[in-house]
This record gives sequence, C-alpha cells and structure tokens, in this order.
Amino acid sequence: MTALVLLGFVSLASFFVDSSARELKMIQVMFRHGDRAPTTAVKEIYPLDPYANETWYPEGWGGLTNVGKRRAYELGLFLRSRYGDWLGNEYLNQTSQFRSSNVDRVIMSAQLLAAGLYPPHKIQRWDPMLNWQPIPVHLISDSKNILYSLKFTCPKYEAMRNELENTDEHLVRRAENFTDFFQFLSRHVGTKVGQQEANEIYEQLYAEMGEHVKLPEWTEEIFPNGKLRDVAGYDYVIQSYNKSMIQLNGGSYVQNAILPGVSAALIVTRVFSGQWIREWLENVDNYLNGSSLSGNQIGYFYGGHEYNLASILAALGVFKPHVPYYSSAVIFELSKIDDEHFVKVLYRNRGNLMKIHLPDCQSFHCPLDTFRELYSDVILDDPYTYC
Repeated sequence: MTALVLLGFVSLASFFVDSSARELKMIQVMFRHGDRAPTTAVKEIYPLDPYANETWYPEGWGGLTNVGKRRAYELGLFLRSRYGDWLGNEYLNQTSQFRSSNVDRVIMSAQLLAAGLYPPHKIQRWDPMLNWQPIPVHLISDSKNILYSLKFTCPKYEAMRNELENTDEHLVRRAENFTDFFQFLSRHVGTKVGQQEANEIYEQLYAEMGEHVKLPEWTEEIFPNGKLRDVAGYDYVIQSYNKSMIQLNGGSYVQNAILPGVSAALIVTRVFSGQWIREWLENVDNYLNGSSLSGNQIGYFYGGHEYNLASILAALGVFKPHVPYYSSAVIFELSKIDDEHFVKVLYRNRGNLMKIHLPDCQSFHCPLDTFRELYSDVILDDPYTYC
C-alpha cells in the first residue's frame, strides 16, 4: 500500500463506536486552532490585498475570532461527549495535560477546548454563576521545539524542500503545468507566486472570507473551491514528501546533497512529520512504564496548526491533499484488548469523525508493536542533528 493516500477514512455513525471505557488506556489529541483573522505574515506575498490596512478589530491580525472561539469550545464539548465517562468529571493535572504552540490564537483555542472538556464539577465549582474553571496550558516555544514549527528550528528544511521541488521529476512537471496559474495569481496579488505562496494566499483569503468582507472579483473562479484550494492542499504533500509518494508519482528518489546518501525526501518526512509519532510513543512508553509523574497521564491535548495535522497524517501514510479545517483534530487512542495494547487513529475534520485504517494493519485497531515497526523509519532519535 502506498503512503500519502487516504486509506480507510470511515465516518462514525456514533461517537461511542469502538471506544469502550473499559479498554481505553490513553488518548492524545492534536488539534488546529479555531477560525482566525488574516495574518500580517502574508502582507509581503499579497501587497495588492485591498484589506492590507485593516485592523481586524477587536481580535487583531491573526487573532482568534468569535466563530473560532465557539468552534474550539465545541471541540472540547465533543471530546467530553466521547471520552467524558472515561476521563471522569474532575480535571486532574496528574492525568490530563494541555499543550500549545506559542501563538495567541492557539493558546486561546487550547483554553477553550479545556473549558468544553472540563467544566467545573461539584467540588471544583468555585463560582455558582460561572460554568468555567482555570486549566493550565503549557507552552512549547516555536523557537525551541521542533514539533510545532520546523521552519524556525531546522535551518536546512527550506534547502531540503527547495532541492525536492527543483530536482524531483514529478514536482518539476507539476510546477510547469501550473505556470499559467501562478502567473495569474502573481498579476493579481502583486508579487511572484509559487507553490508555497499560493498556499498562504488561500489561507489569507479564507480568513478574509470569515470576516465577511467582499473579496476581489479575480478570486471568484478559483476560490473558495477550485484550483487555488487544490494547490493549497498539495503544499502539505510537499512538506512531508516521502519515498513512497515520489515513487507513486513517477519521480525519482532524490539523493540529498546536504546529507550524502540520505534522500532529502525521507529526511523531510522524518524531521518534520515523524516527531509527532515519536512524541506519541514516548507518552505511551511513559504510561506503560509508569515513569515518574508522566506515568499517570492518560490524556494529552496539543493545540497547533493545520500543517501539524497534515504532517501527522502524512507520516501515517494516509494524507489526501486538503487543508485541515479550523479545530480539526487527529486523535490517537491506546487500548488494551485481551492483554495486548492496540492503537487506533481518528480524524475529525469539519465536524465529521473518521477512523483511519493504517497501512498494513489488519483492522482499525493496530497492535502497538506493529505500529512501532511500521513507523520506525519516520522517527529520528535526534532530529536536530539533521538540521
């Protein structure tokens, strides 16, 4: 079976299918922040943006909108409905932990998810008029943690990506096929546009649409559906471009000039995508081994960005080009069935929950040892060595 192809995404008719509390041992949730305002990061890419001088009051540039706040909170309500009986009614810092990238909208989204998941219950209700309690969200700095933002923590990442786009036959042909489209975008946004810029323009237009402003006429035939959406979604394929996808698309297995003898494609996947798999498995091992305080943790909730979710799905070999929606989530469940531990992965996007059939696993419940073996090649012990 080939990677980077959507395999076995099946909608769940019920929140509680295959989620028995007596078998479930751990959940780990990686979710995107809620709807946001446009960001200043795109100003240089889109100098002709008619809303370049907006303030987007009151949330400000890149801020979490009211719609985004509600969507993040509703994700917490969903998790409460699915896992609440198993997690228990009281928030306990020994068992559940919330983490976030160091970005305001992500921190706020994590706080809102926590509010929906853990409303104060009886002994924790400190104000009878307020159905909320403070829950800590632990920050992981983008500049220090490779999990969240490879561009800031791995200087060679851009060089690896550039090598792929300039040498891989499939990617070169694809770029040539989109020459007219990129020129069309360039004329209308006011600067030279390629694959990465097209992705950022799509996200900016989507955020502006969420602010209910009128978009330029040139966007009508390509956005929100159409070619710009498709091009934007493919950017996450390139971000986690791996050997199987290169072979699938007829390209060559590129030899990396930066790291002789190692493909640039495989390194990009291992450095950018595999670290989330590594994080998951470390948490599982800490739980199974009862390692210090972390051995009591059964719930991990990570606030992040759309590229984090896409890279996880790519590392798992189940990504189909798309832009993960606001407050979408990848859920990793660890269960014990007949004295054996199993992994199940679910993906919630646009409110639809799907369970994922991982490549080379016989069922949606993948034996933990099999999971380790399947994804051992996308994990680096020390990713910083390759950066």
